[in-house]
Order: sequence, then structure tokens, then C-alpha cells
Amino acid sequence: MAIVKFINKSSLKYYGKNAAVCSTIYQDAIDGSYRTIKIDKLSDSRSAAITAFENKLNDISQQVFVKYPELLIKYSTVIETYIEAVEGAGFSTNTLRTQKTPINNVKKWLAETTVHDFGQLQKTLDAQLVAASDALKMDPEPVTVDESETNSSKVLSAAKAKLEDLGTDRMDVHTKLETALQNFKAELSSVAQEFGSVSNALKNARFMSSLPFKVVAEMIADNRLNAMNMNELDAVQGEGDGAVLTVLLSEGKYPTSEEFFTALGRADTEKVSSVMMDKIYLRTHAEELRAEDEGDFRNIEAMIVAISEQKHDKAQIYTEKMSMAADRFGQLIRDRAIALNPELKGNDDAAIATYEQALANNKEEIMLLSKELKSTGRLAHLFQAMHVNHIGRDREVNSGAISLLESKTIKRGSLNLLNENGDDVYSFSAVMDNGNGRPQTMEIFSRREEGQASTEISALSAEYRKLDEKRMAALTEFALDMGTLGASSHYSFLINSARNASTLFGANTSLDKRSQIIGKQHNLNKEQFGTKYKDMVGKWPSGISSTGNFIGTLHKIEQEAQEIRDKTERNAFDIGSYTIGDKVNKQNGITRSSMEYDLQAILQADDLNKNGLRTYIYHANGEKGQEALQAFDRAMSTYKPVSPYSSGVTQFFDFKDNADTQTVITEDMRDLLSGKGGLENQNIVDVFRSVDTIQNSKIGIKDGEQGIFGVGGSSFSKEGYINDRRDFFKGLVGEGQ
Repeated sequence: MAIVKFINKSSLKYYGKNAAVCSTIYQDAIDGSYRTIKIDKLSDSRSAAITAFENKLNDISQQVFVKYPELLIKYSTVIETYIEAVEGAGFSTNTLRTQKTPINNVKKWLAETTVHDFGQLQKTLDAQLVAASDALKMDPEPVTVDESETNSSKVLSAAKAKLEDLGTDRMDVHTKLETALQNFKAELSSVAQEFGSVSNALKNARFMSSLPFKVVAEMIADNRLNAMNMNELDAVQGEGDGAVLTVLLSEGKYPTSEEFFTALGRADTEKVSSVMMDKIYLRTHAEELRAEDEGDFRNIEAMIVAISEQKHDKAQIYTEKMSMAADRFGQLIRDRAIALNPELKGNDDAAIATYEQALANNKEEIMLLSKELKSTGRLAHLFQAMHVNHIGRDREVNSGAISLLESKTIKRGSLNLLNENGDDVYSFSAVMDNGNGRPQTMEIFSRREEGQASTEISALSAEYRKLDEKRMAALTEFALDMGTLGASSHYSFLINSARNASTLFGANTSLDKRSQIIGKQHNLNKEQFGTKYKDMVGKWPSGISSTGNFIGTLHKIEQEAQEIRDKTERNAFDIGSYTIGDKVNKQNGITRSSMEYDLQAILQADDLNKNGLRTYIYHANGEKGQEALQAFDRAMSTYKPVSPYSSGVTQFFDFKDNADTQTVITEDMRDLLSGKGGLENQNIVDVFRSVDTIQNSKIGIKDGEQGIFGVGGSSFSKEGYINDRRDFFKGLVGEGQ
């Protein structure tokens, strides 16, 4: 659907003009500053490194002094060109909105509907004119009537042509606006990419001073910085980056690896950029993989001990940034794995063969990615365990009226990674000292717990249906309260409610969105009924506001519903969890369940999004898998969703969802289950209510019949889906038996 929309054209125009002005000011400021750097080089092995360094500095200089002001002008021109195209199409107003579908409707109304109406009118008029002409001829004093005056075809033809021209002109204007927008977006995207690289160069130039030339010269002299790794300088994007990069490039200068990781843990990361933090993380991650393979965690321990010996605020910054860097790295792994997770396109022999071959080809890499993602998760939660337990020195805490300095430092030799009952447990000891002469020992752990497949989903669905009824009751009560204002108000609210039914009453709608709809109706009622309405809403503490009883009730329902959705997701995809706690003070613990470091769960959810129920049906039915898949595809291609809102407003308010209805399988849900995507827009509880509905459709099906969803003769059940997909993807990532 093509939409062209201006929020504020004059602001856009002003913005583009200022970009050009900014370029002029910038060029005036730097005038005469641009120089090409030339460094005298020796004819030895360092010459290539010096040349590479020289090229790096000149590239930065060119980006800063030449490319950046040119881009500002280019950016201004792109905006100017777009504004000219819009104004050339006939729009001088500040706001504009045009959309293809409505425009097509306007064109049809002008050129077809209105012309047809004129045609009907012509028939009536012509008949009346002929009758009038005949009557005049029969008058005692006959009047001659021109025949052309009794036929409106000429007038109609002219009107028709005019209407068709108006429709065409309006569509032409829309096409011009749409073309201008598409060109603008394409050019803007190109400029944005160029700005991204220039922005990095600007920051690179700004913070290069954090890496003194003397240090660069020393690193070139002893080959720590050479022609092959000179691009490492690109990572200098923050004030603290130079010092960190120096440590990273000097790893070989330290007598032992422990000393290197100690130096890395002592780094001040307060002003270190995310780019440089990613480099710290990558080196630490590589060490984590080695440590896990060899069972030797001395270097990782040296690093976290050094972090713990920093001031508390510095240690907090370090551990938080490392957790975030781990999340970013994990996302790259997840994206790569999802790209390798194949889509089953079609149901013929060729499609199935392609799918099976992709699974076989990608399995080895997926297993490696799973191992990397698990290591990333362990490392991320190790740093999180340090963060939430406030590891570091001299943290100011209040004990009554006394302010104390509390230190928590990690004990050397205490870091362990163990497997306990199938769960990975990272643990370390920390000494807590608040200066009272009685230091305490904390036994901190981060436990990775595998998910537990469960049949709890049915019970959760039942609980969710109860919440649906509560939500419906609250909204219906609100509607009836509005009806006490009178017939017109009742009618008005019901019409608006029906118009917004899927949004206002839908389980996927956020509380904020419901509040917006209700608030809009609230304002309409205030305008229409004045004091009468104000008297009525006075029954509630604050009317229909975000703090009112009604909103409070919905908020509680939404919270309970979210808990059920989370539990359903964990059970459906067998998502593991991390628990961070203290073995001594067991009340100090948090548990977080998330699939971000669980590749089996990630791929299982991705399979549902890419393939719906199709891969399960194919896999679960063995030799008859292709036949079962074909039957399902045929049925879903012709299935027409049943709407709960189809019976009108009155029945709408009496509607109660139940397990036997098909209303949960909306058009979007049908598409998801058919392998057309859209999981991100679905309520996971409704997904499995839909699976329930399909399962129940098998009841009473005779032999040889397929039923409305095509699964009558196939193996199909909700529990079967959960178990089959869990076991399949556990095997794919190398966790199966």
C-alpha cells in the first residue's frame, strides 16, 4: 500500500536549507586546514606499516575535510529536489496525505459510480422531457420543442468526460507524489549510509588523540601495529578507546596470558565506545571458548578479579558494557543461525528435497553456532552476576544514619564452571568488607537451567480464556455505563466500539492502545453531553483516566495475561533460564528466562514463523509426510476465517470465546500456521489455542476424510507438535540423544 504523508513540509524544507548553511559554515571554519600527510619512511620492514598509517591518516583527513561538507550539500539537495517535486505536483500546503487505495476509490467514484448515477438520472430526465414535449404539442397553442433539448446525452457525455478527467488527474498527482517519495527515500538511504561512514571517521579523528603518536610509533617499531592490522585504528570511537586498544595490541608483550587479562580487567571503560567494548568482548569470548575446551579458567578469573578491584562505579560500568557487548555478539550468532534454518517452500518432491538437503548441509555450522551462543550466554551472565551483586571497591552504602564504604572483591582461585545435574553453573567467591573488621564471604553463582517440556499449555490456555472473559466483562460494563447517558450516547459508543472492535477487545491489544480508544470516546462524550456526562463519570475516582478504576482493572488483567503468555512461550519452545544468586544468602537471587541464548528455542520459534505447522506435519507423519502436508496445504488455502464480530453489535457484546470456536484462527493466524510468517504479531496463547482447534477438528472425522483443516487422516496434536519440534531442534543443535 503506497502512502505519501507529510507531517510538516515547511520544517523539512527548513531542515534541508540549514544543512546547506551548516556546510558553508563548516567549510569556512576548516578553510586552509586540509593537508595531505607525508611521513618519511625507512627502507626496512616497518616501511609498509608506516605507509599504511600514513594512508589511514589521509583517509580520515579526506573524510573530515572533504567528504563531510560535500555530504551536507548532497543531503540538502535531496530534500530540495523532493520538495520541488511535491510543489510541482500542485501542493503548496504544509500538510499532505495521499494513499493509493483511497485514490483508486475516488477515481472509481468519479469515473464509474457518479457517471452511472448520471446515467440513471438521464433516463428519468429524458422520459420526463419527452413527456413534457408531447404535452406541449397537444396544448391549444402548440409549442415547438427542439428534439435536442429532450435528450441529455450531450450534457451527460461532457460531464462523463470531465469526471473521468478529474479521476485521471487525481491519480496522476498521486503517482507523481509516490514517485517523488520513492526517489527521495532511495536517495536518502544512500546519503544515510554515507553519513554513517563519515560519522565514524569524524569520531575516529576526534578521539585519535587518545592514542598518542609516540605509542603508535612504538607499536609500529615492534610490529604490534603493522600493515595487516592497521584497520584496528578504525575502532577508536571514544575518549577511552586508545588506552584499551594499546592493551589489546600489546598482548604479546605481557610475560603471561594472566597478566594480559589482568591488564584488560584494569582498563577504565567509562569513556570506551561500544565498538571498542565489542573488541574487548571478542577477545574475552575467544578465551572463554579455549577455557571451556581445556577446563582452564585462570585467564578469565584474572580478568574478573581485576575488574572487582576497580572502584565500584567503574566496575559497574565495565560489567554492564560487557553484558551489552555479549548481547550484540549473541544477536549476530542468532541472525546467522536463523539464516541457516531452511524454509519448506512447496510440497512437491523438489521442494522437500531442497529442504532436507539444506538441513543436512547446515547442521554442522548450526551445531558450532549453538556452542558459541551457549558460551556467549555463560559469559554474559557471569558479568551480569558481577553487576547485580555490586562487585567492586568502595561502594557507598547507608546503614541507618551511618554511611559506609563497602567493597566486594573476587577471591583468586574461586572461579569454576561445573555441570550439576545437567545444568551449567558458573560460580565464584567474593569477599564483602564494609570496614567493620568482620568480612563476609559470598558464594555467587550463575546457573544455566535447561527448559522443561510441559503439558501445562492447555491449563494456561484455560486461564487465558478466563482473563479474556474478565477483559470482555470490564469493557462491556464500560460500554453499558456509557449507555446510561441516553439512547444517542449508547448508539454512539456502540458504533465506535464496533468500528474498533478488533483493537479494543482483541487479546493482542496493548493497554495503552485501549486507553487511547477509550480516551477518544471520553472526549467525544464530554463535547456531546457536557455536564450530564461529567456528573456520570464522577462515579469513578478519576473518570476514564489512566488512574481510574476501569484502567486499573484492565492493567491488572494485562499483567496476568502477559505472565501467561510468557509461561506459554517457555513451555512451547522449551526455553531454558538463568538463575543468578548467592549460595549463602539465598534470598538474593533472580531468575530470567529468555530464548536469546537458547539456539534450540530460537530455531524452533523461527521454524514456526517460516513454516507454520507444515514442517511438523511433514516430519510427524513419516512415510506419509508428503501426503499429509499436501492435504493440510490444500485445506488451509481454501479455509475462510470465522469472525466473532460478524453477528452485529448486539451479539458482539454477548460473545464468549471457547475452545470449540474457530474464531481464534483469524486470517493472519491462518497465514502464520500455513507458513506465511507473522509470529511477531501474534499472541502465543492464541497460536496454541489455534492448534487445539485444529486438533479438535479431527474428532468425528470418518476414515478417508480430511476435515476442514486437512488433518483428519494425519498424526496431529498440540502435544505432538511441542514434543516433535523440541526433539527435532535439539537434535539439530547437537543436544539430542
